[in-house]
Amino acid sequence: MRSVVDGLRYDTQSQINYVILDVANKEDQELARELGILGFPRICTIDADGATVLERHAGPIDVATLTLIIAGAVEPNS
Repeated sequence: MRSVVDGLRYDTQSQINYVILDVANKEDQELARELGILGFPRICTIDADGATVLERHAGPIDVATLTLIIAGAVEPNS
């Protein structure tokens, strides 16, 4: 999954911020808990307010699905 994210990250990083959590890091574990992330791998899109989770995806993801999730976060009304 990391390769899928990294592949799209370069093309979309000017539109969306990426935060990758490391489950071995205590601070990242706390943030995951606050966001309601119970397992990995998990992709969540979070609004600019930093508190509203727009969408959650659990498990492996393909490029097409991640592209749709990113598009929905960047242009939520499209």
